[in-house]
Amino acid sequence: MSSSASTPKSGDRVALDTSVAIDVWAAKADARLLSSVSEHLLPAPAVGELRYGALNSRKADENLAKGERSPFAASS
Repeated sequence: MSSSASTPKSGDRVALDTSVAIDVWAAKADARLLSSVSEHLLPAPAVGELRYGALNSRKADENLAKGERSPFAASS
């Protein structure tokens, strides 16, 4: 498989893992590479991991609210 086969192209949908979703929320430089992708999806396990992390953080209310405003669509 060539590396271009795994590179998102403009208009594609891409499923993100938990660490990449966090980078996208934090607007980290490498996460900006996904800006050409039309739709970011979060698989159910990633949603669970993000929710678990938010619930167990010192800023649980703030982090849960951030999750509710998420730009991501859920994937089943």
